[in-house]
Amino acid sequence: MSKKLRCDLITLARLIHQCSTLLNAGMGLLPALRTLSSQQDDPALSVVLPAICAKVESGHGLARCMADYPGVFNNATVFLVRAGEESGRMDSLFERLAAWLEKDSQVWQRTRQAMVYPATVLATAVLLGWLLFTFFLPPFFEAFTSSGEALPLLTQIVLLATRVVGHPLSWLTGLLGLWAFRRAFWSLWLNPQRKTRFFLVLRSIPVLGKAVRLTATVRMANCLSVLLDCGLPLVRSWGLAAAASGDAALEADSKRVLEEIRQGETLAHALGDHPLYPRGFSSMLGAAEEAAAIPATLNSLAQVYDQEVEYVIQTLSVLFEPIFIAGLALIVVVILLAVLLPLYGTLNQLG
Repeated sequence: MSKKLRCDLITLARLIHQCSTLLNAGMGLLPALRTLSSQQDDPALSVVLPAICAKVESGHGLARCMADYPGVFNNATVFLVRAGEESGRMDSLFERLAAWLEKDSQVWQRTRQAMVYPATVLATAVLLGWLLFTFFLPPFFEAFTSSGEALPLLTQIVLLATRVVGHPLSWLTGLLGLWAFRRAFWSLWLNPQRKTRFFLVLRSIPVLGKAVRLTATVRMANCLSVLLDCGLPLVRSWGLAAAASGDAALEADSKRVLEEIRQGETLAHALGDHPLYPRGFSSMLGAAEEAAAIPATLNSLAQVYDQEVEYVIQTLSVLFEPIFIAGLALIVVVILLAVLLPLYGTLNQLG
């Protein structure tokens, strides 16, 4: 049951920020959790927080309790809370954690907003196509076929598409195909090797791959900065930050990077000029490593890459818009020609 509970980043960031405010006001951790538990409207948190309060009251650590709900609290959040418990700086830890979650939610929000326009255009095209092939075109084609005249090839193709779309078996086949695709994609997502290959393919797509690479780097840099600021060692923080990036390719490569660091190599040497990371990322971290200023450098890099992500997403929107408009225009022209060509032949015969 705990694995099925889900909470979005915005709601979680708000919860952590409220908890930080109560702790800074001098309230203890358990009273703060109880107060927040009584004020929750989120379905997942309204279940999770009372259970956590009961476990904390019985002597369990907060991080251990949060780890029981992976759908609500990710691994990086759990490790950050554990670091705060060990250091005794829960109030400052919650401030940093809330700031990181807010940044992370902003990255995801911008990515979702970039997909709104293509998804809207695609849904509109599907709806219009369904209305045309189901209600508008069949009467025309029935009149054409009843006349006994030979139909142009384009009209025959559109007629066949109309019959396919209007047949109940095609809808059943489509639903089964969607179910099979969802099942196959979920199987791919649960397989680490296939998931890694999927992200590598995604990264190889022009423009889109750059947006994926920069977004993952921004999330990783923000998380790594907070983890290092809270006192976690680099060997422990790098893998958590890679997992928090949401990019399976980065998560898989983190094992190689950590192995080289354990063998005594510097972070810059371990990263090298690997194509998974933006150009200049390793050299900047190398300079920061020498100056013992990795967290501050990561924050600066995250801001720079965040601005570049916004620019790339705008570029994608500019590219997608004419492509979708041209696609819709092509569909409309094909349908109009399929209807007008037989009418033109009939008019010629009448003339």
